[in-house]
Amino acid sequence: MQPFAEMDNFGAMKILLLVLASFIALIILGYQLPSLIPGCSCGYPGSGCHGCGELLGNALGNFAYGIYIWALMGMVLFMWFGIPLGIVGFILWGIYKIFTAKKES
Repeated sequence: MQPFAEMDNFGAMKILLLVLASFIALIILGYQLPSLIPGCSCGYPGSGCHGCGELLGNALGNFAYGIYIWALMGMVLFMWFGIPLGIVGFILWGIYKIFTAKKES
């Protein structure tokens, strides 16, 4: 059974939006969690807060932010290198198919 075989574009967009929203929620939670806990005055990772929520807040914030940055880098690398390489590969494949095609007799 292939769960994504029958999916239309709208279904795929809903899944992408859900994933994006969850990352944004993780970033917000990670940045705000330490300031919500008593005895902890900071609200963003790396600010020198030593309250009880520092580790969890920093871990959540940095984890989600790191995934977000890697996703952006992946998109940029794909646009800069993947698409041109794909076009060149498609052209080379076409040339290969032209020269290796069997002549019809």
